[in-house]
Amino acid sequence: MTVKEQPPSIQKNYLLTLADQLFAMLVPFITAPYTARVLGAEAIGIYSYTYSIYFLFAILGTVGTGYYASRQIAYTRDDSQKCSRTFWEIFLLRNIFLAAMTLIYLVAIIPHSAFRTVAFLQMINFAAMAMDVSWFFEGREFFSKIVLRNISIKIMAVAALFILIKKPSDLPLYTACFALGSVIGNASLLPYLKNLLTPIPLRGLRLLPHLKGALPLLLPQLALTMQLYINRIMVGLLTKNQAEVGFYVQAQTVVSAALVLITSLSFVKAPRIANSFQNNRNEFIAQTLENSMRFLWLFGFLLVAGLAGTAQSFVPWFLGNDFYRVSAIIIWLCPVLLFSGLVSVLGEQYLLPTGKNRQWTGALVLNVLLNVGMNFTLIPAFGAVGSAISVNVSGLACALLMLYFVRKHIHFKLLFPIRHLLCAIAALGVMLGIHWLWRASSALETLAIIVAGFAVYVFPLWLCKDAFFIQGVDMVLEKMNGIKLGR
Repeated sequence: MTVKEQPPSIQKNYLLTLADQLFAMLVPFITAPYTARVLGAEAIGIYSYTYSIYFLFAILGTVGTGYYASRQIAYTRDDSQKCSRTFWEIFLLRNIFLAAMTLIYLVAIIPHSAFRTVAFLQMINFAAMAMDVSWFFEGREFFSKIVLRNISIKIMAVAALFILIKKPSDLPLYTACFALGSVIGNASLLPYLKNLLTPIPLRGLRLLPHLKGALPLLLPQLALTMQLYINRIMVGLLTKNQAEVGFYVQAQTVVSAALVLITSLSFVKAPRIANSFQNNRNEFIAQTLENSMRFLWLFGFLLVAGLAGTAQSFVPWFLGNDFYRVSAIIIWLCPVLLFSGLVSVLGEQYLLPTGKNRQWTGALVLNVLLNVGMNFTLIPAFGAVGSAISVNVSGLACALLMLYFVRKHIHFKLLFPIRHLLCAIAALGVMLGIHWLWRASSALETLAIIVAGFAVYVFPLWLCKDAFFIQGVDMVLEKMNGIKLGR
C-alpha cells in the first residue's frame, strides 16, 4: 500500500526544533549553578567520565544506524508497507547488538571501574537506547513528537535534581535520575507507532542488508561521538584530575548549548534533502546548502564573539569563583562553533543525505585522529585548555576537507564571509573593553556586554544591507505585524 503524505514545512520543523534546542540551552543555565555548588567539580567529572565510557559502548551497539535509520525511513516514507518493514528490520538489528554491548560493558567495564557504583547505574541508559525510536520520527519529519518527548525528559530531570540532589554523595542518585528520565522519555514515543506502522510478518524480515548499509556509517558516527566524549576521557586519564574533567565539561556544556542553534537546522533539513535526492530534486538541494551556509556565518560569528566576550564576566557569578578556570576553556573552545557548524552543513546536509559515505567518513576519521594525537601532547602541557586547542585544529582540518569534497556544489563567494568576520572582531573588542573597564563580574555587567556586543555586530550588517540578515528580519517582522524592512 502506498501512502502519499505532505511533509511538514521546514520552517515549522525548524521552529519546533529550535524551541526544543532553546529549552535545552536554558536547562544547563538553570541547573549548572546548582550542580556546580552542590556536587562540585570532582563529582561532575566522575559522572561525565563514566557516561562517556557508556556512550562509546552504546554507539557501537547501534552499529551505525543513527544516521542510516532516519535516512532509510526518509527514502521509504511514501510507501507505508516498505516503511514499516524498514522500521522493524532496523529496530531489531539495533537491539540485538545493543544487548551484546550491554553484556560486554557489564563484564569488561564494571569490575575494573574506579567508580563502580556510578558506572553500574549508567547501564540503565542501555535500556533507554534500546527504546529510542526517534530516528523513525526524524525520517518522517514528525518533529513535534520528538520535541514534546525531549522537553518532558528535561523537566522531569530538573525537578528530580532540585528535589533529590543535595550533596556530593548524592552522585549515584543523580546518575539514576537522569538515566531513568531517558528511559521514560524514549518509552513515551512507542505508543505513537501503532498508528504509523502496518503489520509486517516477522518471518520475512531481512536484517543483514541493513547491517551492510549501516556499518560503513558506524565509523563516522563513532568519530563524532569520540569528538565529544573522548576528550573528557583523555582529560581525566592524562591529568589524573577529575576536577579538571569537571571544568572541561562545564565549558563544553556552554559551547554545546550555543552550537545547537546552528546544528538544529541540519537535524531538520537532512531528511528532506535525503528525500529530495531520492527524487532528483538537485536544485532544491543546492539552494538549501547555500541558505544554510549564510545562516552559519550570520549566527556562528555572533555566537563565537558573544561567548569569548562574556566568558570572564559570567562564569564567576554563574558557576562560582571555584570554576573560574572554565572561562579560559570557553574562550579557547568557542571557535569550534564555526568549524562544527561547517561540518554539520556540509556533512549532514549534503554528503550524508546524498549517500557520499566515504567522503563523510574520511573527513571525520581525520578529525578524530588529529584530535586524539594532539591531545597526547597538549593535555599534559595545558590540561583541558590543551584539549580545546586540539578540538579546534582538528575541526578546522575536517571542515576544509569537506569543503574540498563539495567544491563543485557551493558558490565560491560563500567561503569568505569577510563582512561577518569584521563585525565579530569589532563586537568582541567592545565586549572585552567593557569587561576591562567594569571589572565587576556581575549579571548586570554580563547583560551590558551582551547588549553592546549584539548592537555592534548587527548595526553594520543592517547598514550594508546584508541580504540574509535583511531577509531574516523581514520574515520575523512580517510574521509579527506585516512590516517589511526592505533591501
